[in-house]
Amino acid sequence: MTERTAIVSASAEELDLSGPLWKGFVHKPVAGYQIYEGSLEGKPLVILITGWGKVRAAQGITLLYCRYRLSQLFFIGACGGIGGWQRGDICIPLLFDYYDFNVYPLLEPYAYPPFEPDGYLPLKAGSRTMKLAGELKAEFNRAYYGLALTGDSFVSDAEIIHRTGKVIKHRSATVPIKIKKGKRPSAEYLKLLQLMNNSPEGAIVDMESTAVAETCMNLKLDFLVIRIVSDCIDANSHTDFTAFLSDTMPGMVKTLINIIGKH
Repeated sequence: MTERTAIVSASAEELDLSGPLWKGFVHKPVAGYQIYEGSLEGKPLVILITGWGKVRAAQGITLLYCRYRLSQLFFIGACGGIGGWQRGDICIPLLFDYYDFNVYPLLEPYAYPPFEPDGYLPLKAGSRTMKLAGELKAEFNRAYYGLALTGDSFVSDAEIIHRTGKVIKHRSATVPIKIKKGKRPSAEYLKLLQLMNNSPEGAIVDMESTAVAETCMNLKLDFLVIRIVSDCIDANSHTDFTAFLSDTMPGMVKTLINIIGKH
């Protein structure tokens, strides 16, 4: 079976799928998911449009994994920004979390027994996709490593996130790292925190990234999430997001895809 790179997004608009970049791709819908087969820079590529939300993302990627031999996966899409993020910034999340996961009082609030300390899912610093992440940061002046918070709601009120206490936690080496009693952070986890040192304060918010990260880690699939900040979390989030998809996103996605195509 031929190895393929997978490019995944929640919506066709986020990839500008009707644009000339994807000419010649063959549409092969499966189980309610939109799949497209083709090639980029002469290399086999498969595109998956999942639809919005954690379940759609996780199920769609699992379906794709079972049908194709995937070498690496890139999840590309828009997101909201909280804190120091600005519209047009690119976030490459190194740490992931769910802002709407809470099983208290069975466990501590927002605890994740299977995951890394404090519930985050760190990427591997030496992976192929992490090397590509470094190239993307070098190509775009406003590309940063960051923290992705995921939940099944479109967030227009930053207070929803602030109540979890996760936005300002672990933001830089100057912020004390709070580790639950009896737990120690791994060297990999601390290395990722250090890489985030020069990133904007705050976090990006979306509906898929952490589910993508968790699914790819379970499948042992090399992956990278690339999010473009389309709006900052406020009362205008919904209109900013819509305008960004049509005005700014296509050009940025084209540049991203061209860089990915060289790998």
